[in-house]
Amino acid sequence: MYCRVGRLDEAHKLAKSIHVETPAEGALLWGTLLSASRLHGRVDIAQEASRRLIESNQQVAGAYVTLSNAYASTGEAKEEIVSLHSERLALAFALIVIPKGITIRVMKNLRMCKDCHEAFKAISGIVERDFIVRDVNRFHHFRDGSCSCGDFW
Repeated sequence: MYCRVGRLDEAHKLAKSIHVETPAEGALLWGTLLSASRLHGRVDIAQEASRRLIESNQQVAGAYVTLSNAYASTGEAKEEIVSLHSERLALAFALIVIPKGITIRVMKNLRMCKDCHEAFKAISGIVERDFIVRDVNRFHHFRDGSCSCGDFW
């Protein structure tokens, strides 16, 4: 109820004090707070709510999108949105939507960070699929847990 009437400080305090039994309960709690934070322009609370939601391993893609919308609606710095590792979000969506056997291609207008590069390598080995990523500098072809750039980019 606190979220519905815009009393986000109280809702945030209450959410932190509640012990959740299952990841699904945590996702419901933090997802509600995240949505309300976006609606009321409270990026500070949205950051923690999205982090907690992602930690619950539930609705991760939605958490990134909602947090991104919160930044956009309040005019926060572009760097905050970019730090969400958009290529990982694109990969997660592609793995859900694109049928097995089809190469996944991702285009990025910024340089791929080391964490994302390592994640793409690991995921390519786990799911046994090829990924091609075009960043600002070059193409990366991920296959069987390795990258065509030889980890030099």
